[in-house]
Amino acid sequence: MCRRAWLYVGFIVGLFVLPFSSLSNPLDSKDIDYPASLEAHLQELHQAYLDSPNNFTILINLASTYLDAGDDFYIDTVKRIEAYQAGADFAKKALALNQQDAQAHFLYAANLGHIAQLQSVLVSAFLIREIKGHVEESIRLSPNYAPALHMMGMILDGLPWFLGGDADESVSYLERAVAADPHYTHARLNLGKIYLKQGRKQAAQEQFLLVTQASSPRGRYAWTHRYNPEAQRLLRQ
Repeated sequence: MCRRAWLYVGFIVGLFVLPFSSLSNPLDSKDIDYPASLEAHLQELHQAYLDSPNNFTILINLASTYLDAGDDFYIDTVKRIEAYQAGADFAKKALALNQQDAQAHFLYAANLGHIAQLQSVLVSAFLIREIKGHVEESIRLSPNYAPALHMMGMILDGLPWFLGGDADESVSYLERAVAADPHYTHARLNLGKIYLKQGRKQAAQEQFLLVTQASSPRGRYAWTHRYNPEAQRLLRQ
C-alpha cells in the first residue's frame, strides 16, 4: 500500500480534536440534569427503536444522542468509543432509509471521526475520504447546515494538502457556519483560533468576545464547560 495511504491520527488532530455537536438534542438546553439525563433518554429511544426499528426519526435521535453522550457524558475512552460506534451504526441505518438527509450524513461522519481520534491508531486515508465525503454530501443537501459547515472547515484546516487540506478555504466554511447559526459558539471559537493562527488578532478577538457574550449558545453544557472558558483564556493571552 502507498505510504501516503496511512496517516497518524495526531497528524490530522485539527479534524477531530473537538466534538461536533449535532445541535439537535433538546435535553442540553431544557434539562438541568444534562448530561446525566442522556442515559435515561437513550433507554427510552432504544425502547422506541425496538417497537419501530425502521423509524427514521428514532434512528436520527439515537445517532445524535450517542454523539452527545460521547462528547459530554462518558469519560472512559472505551465507553466513549462504544457510544460513537453506536451513533455511527444508527446513522448508517438512517442513511439506508434515506440518502437525502443532511443530518444523517453529518452524524455518520461525526461519530466515525471521533472513533478515529480516540483509537489512537493509524487512520486510513480511505477512511478520511469517507468521512469528508459524507460531510460534503451533507452540505450539498443542506448548504446552511452549520454543524457540517463547521466540520468541513476543521477538516480542511487539519488535513495536509495532498489529502485535500486548504487553510484558506477552511476559514470560508467556518464563516459560513457562524453566519448560518450566530449562536454556534463552538464554530466561533474555532474560527477565532484560525484567525489567530493567521495573525488576524483583531478578528480573532471579536470572535472570542462573541463566544463569551453568548446569551443563548447552542450546546449550553459544552459552552459552559469548554468553549467559554477557552475563549476567556485566549482573550487574556
